[in-house]
Amino acid sequence: MKTSSLNRLCLKVLLVAAFGPQIAGASSFNYSGYGDILLSFRKTVGSPPYEVVVNIGNITNFIAHPAGSTTAVSGYSPSQLTDAFTDYNDLSWSVTSQFQGSSPFAGYPKYTIWYTVPRTDTNTQTQAPARGGQNAQGSTARQRIYGIGLGAFNYTTANADDTSTLEVELTDSTATSVTPTHFLTSVDSTIADLGILNFTIEDTTPSTFSSPDRVDLYQSVYVGATDPITQTNNGPCYFVGYFTLAPGGTMSFTRASLPAPPPPALSISRAGTTATISFLSTNNATYTLYYTNTLKAPVATWPASSTTITGNGLTNSFTDVSTDPIRFYRVGAH
Repeated sequence: MKTSSLNRLCLKVLLVAAFGPQIAGASSFNYSGYGDILLSFRKTVGSPPYEVVVNIGNITNFIAHPAGSTTAVSGYSPSQLTDAFTDYNDLSWSVTSQFQGSSPFAGYPKYTIWYTVPRTDTNTQTQAPARGGQNAQGSTARQRIYGIGLGAFNYTTANADDTSTLEVELTDSTATSVTPTHFLTSVDSTIADLGILNFTIEDTTPSTFSSPDRVDLYQSVYVGATDPITQTNNGPCYFVGYFTLAPGGTMSFTRASLPAPPPPALSISRAGTTATISFLSTNNATYTLYYTNTLKAPVATWPASSTTITGNGLTNSFTDVSTDPIRFYRVGAH
């Protein structure tokens, strides 16, 4: 396997930035660097010759899944894993995503990253980790995740199982730029943490893998930036859902229930007979306008506007035309 210096890797990164989000190179592995989800497999015991990187789709598609729904993960087949690892015992795996560039992507602030936390109890969600700082997430964690995809894209040793969504790579302890091993382990070969965490992002199946293995996927918007789903700018990461690896090698993703959107703060203006009711929305929340001419009326009896608004993380507005001299408004979110 070819190796290259860190300086050469930096040059490649600069060239990618200069020519836009679509990376150009010789590999058949598709990786845009903008929200692609990377599923990484490797073994850290014995002498396995390979590690595998899979592009399973864009993060925006997974977040858009209906709350509570379970979907089969595509992009690889169990036979491709057995070709690389013989079996699924002692198999380490993780899921990561990020996007390059200094502009927001799909409503997410720059330096937003997604990564997994392994469960100790299959049926119990892990504690949500704290969000990282801008420098740590942007300069360290994001670049390590990007390096996995860039390394897979630039890897040139052919394997019969390679496809546009899967890359099989030879393991090489001296590699510095092209393998997941470099980006998911530290120099002393202990499992690392993207450079900002105090835990591994990988889960490892038992030596006798006979029951489902599960990891939780979290969205980390750096501290100080507003998460478009939770509308918070600090605190814990947002729980997106979880991945389940079955003993037979198949995988599924279950979307978490969406958090209840916070009550919107309203601002109201009126021009003639038209009132404009504005509010900061939460992604994917549904908003309804209610109104009344008297506060004596029970809230449950207030009439509702015939239209609704789907939140997108931006300021949205209802308009209401009325000749009534006094009218009260509220906006419901669900």
